[in-house]
Amino acid sequence: MCFFQCSNLELTIPDSLKNAGTTPFTGCLMIIGHYGCPLEYEIKFERVPFVDIKELVSKLTYRLHTDGTIEITGIKGEPKQLLIPGYMEIQGKVYTVTAISGEAFYDMKTLESVSLPGTIKSFGNRMFYGCENLKKVYLPDGLKEISGGMFSECSNLSNIAIPNSVQTIGDNAFRDCTGLENVGLNGSLKSI
Repeated sequence: MCFFQCSNLELTIPDSLKNAGTTPFTGCLMIIGHYGCPLEYEIKFERVPFVDIKELVSKLTYRLHTDGTIEITGIKGEPKQLLIPGYMEIQGKVYTVTAISGEAFYDMKTLESVSLPGTIKSFGNRMFYGCENLKKVYLPDGLKEISGGMFSECSNLSNIAIPNSVQTIGDNAFRDCTGLENVGLNGSLKSI
């Protein structure tokens, strides 16, 4: 835990690093570099909450596509914090997480914070529908769309920053978010 809780740290890990220990970056908000993967892959952990990544990944349910990408379909259990990794190692091979299914975390009452990776290309509708205790969400740069009903009935969500890359916000994306006070919209937005 050599960088424990360095909340404003942005660190690029060089190729020369061979051993990072077990939890050197616990609590860091932004880490960019090669970590736990073959060196040809770049992993970006953005806004990492206090979560054991290996334990979390073991609880994710997913679909492995023929093109070598992964779609997250849900999670076993009811976590308070959810960090979706950009890459997952399965049987010694590293795959990129590029999608999250519709209703993947539907009605998960315990969920309070979410961090999504920049590798995600598509989100299914109503992904966090009914997650009434969801308070903090980190949406990555590069995201093009906030899907329909994505945060419907997330009544404790009070603030959300829409990345500059988002061009479309789907129907009912924030329906019945009764606690929502601040939404940071951007200049790239074309459709609501």
